[in-house]
Amino acid sequence: MTGFDSHPADMVTRAAQWHVESAGDAMDWDAFTLWLEADPRHRACYDEIALADALVADHAADLAIPAVMPAEPARAQTRRWTRRWSWVAAGVAAAASLALVVIMPGWRTDAPQVTVAGDSARMVALADGSRVTLAPHSRLTVAGDQLALNGEAHFAIRHDPSRVLRVAAGPLTITDIGTVFDVATGQSAVRIAVSEGKVAVHGAAGADAVELGQGDGLIHGDGGDMRQVPGAGLGLAGWASGSLSYAAAPLPLVAEDIARLTGTVLTVSSALRGRRFSGSLSVAPGAHTARDLATIMNLRLVTSGKTAVLEPAQR
Repeated sequence: MTGFDSHPADMVTRAAQWHVESAGDAMDWDAFTLWLEADPRHRACYDEIALADALVADHAADLAIPAVMPAEPARAQTRRWTRRWSWVAAGVAAAASLALVVIMPGWRTDAPQVTVAGDSARMVALADGSRVTLAPHSRLTVAGDQLALNGEAHFAIRHDPSRVLRVAAGPLTITDIGTVFDVATGQSAVRIAVSEGKVAVHGAAGADAVELGQGDGLIHGDGGDMRQVPGAGLGLAGWASGSLSYAAAPLPLVAEDIARLTGTVLTVSSALRGRRFSGSLSVAPGAHTARDLATIMNLRLVTSGKTAVLEPAQR
């Protein structure tokens, strides 16, 4: 399920090191981003490390594995990532098995199975070996080959010409027989980006389906229109690496992403709903994503507890 054996050993080790370092204040996010972009396999390897770690932590009690490592003296800090990775590796197989047990009823019945991701990503294994990775604070309902998403997810679907998988995402339905794609739903829009293969996107009843191939993206806005765009600028999948990238994205859409991934409430004043954002934002632990967005766009961020509003800058 994790696929670690498909990556070189040194790549797995480096991915594990980055994952552990990401929890500390000394994390070099610029170097991490360069490493991710150096080889497309790096991102996949890192995602698998992070998901395995999350599975082990979520089920530590069942696995009899400590969820928190003992405190270490400062002189041992340079060896911290290797010890932590040993802990992760020790529980990966057991965590994967436990995850399969959790969703096993869905393998034998079409009764809906609901999975909800909390503050961390969560992987769902489908009956045919396909995988769906839920972004934080997202929800997936599975009933046989019928899936429904609320939030954001990465889909890695095994090719099988004998069946068609359907994913309901807001008012859209995505049909697929084997591909890799990302989907995000929200009040402002539904977004789809295809990494491998092809998908067909169905909107209103009777309307022609839109076919998307590798590198293609689609955005469905409030007005009901479906617009094809490059997938790279839609801000999708960046949550796994801690960096969201947009190209002329509507500001309310960016705010929805930040709110969902950080577990906060972020809205946009009516005066700014027509504004668009291009650039990258960090959603890594400790990042002040909403504040960074306000600074980049010369806006004012008005906060009250966990609620914030983006407003025009005062003159």
